[in-house]
Amino acid sequence: MEELISPISYAKITSADYLQVIFGLLLRSKKSDMKKWLGRILPGFLTCLIGIVALMIGIVYFSFISRRIYEDSTDHLEEIYSQVNRSFGAFVDRN
Repeated sequence: MEELISPISYAKITSADYLQVIFGLLLRSKKSDMKKWLGRILPGFLTCLIGIVALMIGIVYFSFISRRIYEDSTDHLEEIYSQVNRSFGAFVDRN
């Protein structure tokens, strides 16, 4: 390998040493970029995930409540119709 002279210390540095320094800087910058990316993206992702879960819970709850209201309404209507039927039957029997 060819030897290079560093302009700062005038020590002999090989090209392998330069590559090691460059790759070390690249790895450090990728780690810091990853931390920045996680710091920006992760809260947004978690917020969206929580929103989707809340929406799904809301849809299931709305479905349950709608079904319950429908069942109570039909039960109430059946009671009213049976009372009307009894009253109408008593009225017809009297006349």
